[in-house]
Amino acid sequence: MRDLEIDGYAVPIEPGVWQRVLTYGVPRLWGACWTAICAMAFLMILFRGYGKLCLIPIACWPVGYILLVLLTIWDERWDDVLIASTKYRSHYEAR
Repeated sequence: MRDLEIDGYAVPIEPGVWQRVLTYGVPRLWGACWTAICAMAFLMILFRGYGKLCLIPIACWPVGYILLVLLTIWDERWDDVLIASTKYRSHYEAR
């Protein structure tokens, strides 16, 4: 029976197909967006000449990232739920 197998048919499925792709415990898109927001805030404050205020976005980045990690630990698909709740809000409102 082993002679009837098709080459490449019994290949194991890659984990990226069935597992959530996370970067340091956060969905990749949300982690990149949070990092970009904090970097943009840092650069805006820096170029306006407020050097000491640059510490605010630097201090906010790990706090926000930890909150994203905790959200992901609590519910791995929290972003799908958030998008669905805003997209279909009119279906669930009382009339």
